[in-house]
Amino acid sequence: MRSAAYRALATLPAVRVEGLTTDPRGRPGVAVTFLIQGDRTPRIRLIIDPGTSKVPAADFIGLPDEDGRVNVVLESGWTDTKPSPPSAE
Repeated sequence: MRSAAYRALATLPAVRVEGLTTDPRGRPGVAVTFLIQGDRTPRIRLIIDPGTSKVPAADFIGLPDEDGRVNVVLESGWTDTKPSPPSAE
């Protein structure tokens, strides 16, 4: 299901597939960049793991007062367990 959504995303005119890269933790993936609103910045850059179709990281580029912000996903999936904050690494 996710892979079909990514294939559809890649066909949109404002989307640019940048190719192979790594996220801030060194995990490999494919970078995909697209504009958040119309033809203006800010942009979002997803790093997609082609093996699992999960997004281990997302960069928000061009947000005012948010230079260099990156969201890194440490873990994702379904669970019945109550969440807890991640430990500092």
